[in-house]
Amino acid sequence: MNSYEEITDDQLLCSAINTYQVVIIGRDYIDIIEDENGSPVFFFIDVVDLKENSLSDIVSSMKYCVEIFEKHEHYEKCADITEFLKQYNLS
Repeated sequence: MNSYEEITDDQLLCSAINTYQVVIIGRDYIDIIEDENGSPVFFFIDVVDLKENSLSDIVSSMKYCVEIFEKHEHYEKCADITEFLKQYNLS
């Protein structure tokens, strides 16, 4: 029998915030990991080398972040992502 742990809403929000910080703000993923003091840290894309992600994966992860941020009323982050996507004609 396989068992798995469901992802909580809080974990999704944290993952969205972490991904946002790396892609939009340009924060180093290592700083995010160090700030968590050993707690698990999740992202929606591979942040070790962003250049290894396809453009499609980055855009998809950002659009998913917007969905989560809208649900949690983080509208400023939604606006930042939307502006980022428009800036590079990715929306």
